[in-house]
Amino acid sequence: MAGRTLYDKIWQSHSVGVLPTGQTQLFIGLHLIHEITTAPAFDMLRENGQGELALREYEASNKATPRRLRGLYGAAKAAQMSDQADKAASYFLDLAQLAAHADTDRPELTEARQFLARR
Repeated sequence: MAGRTLYDKIWQSHSVGVLPTGQTQLFIGLHLIHEITTAPAFDMLRENGQGELALREYEASNKATPRRLRGLYGAAKAAQMSDQADKAASYFLDLAQLAAHADTDRPELTEARQFLARR
């Protein structure tokens, strides 16, 4: 069997996971991606054990587009995974305040309330 090509090496070293569509999700350093697709990409970092990196990315995204439910929730989960309970509580509190008057009870909001109640 011939050695791997440079293309194959780069592809493999940047593969984060495979989406349900069969497409490969790639992590390309500090590449800026559209705000709608950031949460799934950052979730994949967290799911692959890279909580601190995911937290940094969520925090940068939250600065650019603040007060987004998915961004606050992702940052809280990444902080929780990185053993930063105070930071997780801060993000969960922001999330709970953002959705305080919502007419629906999303799972993210339920989890935020439960986390805050345990503190």
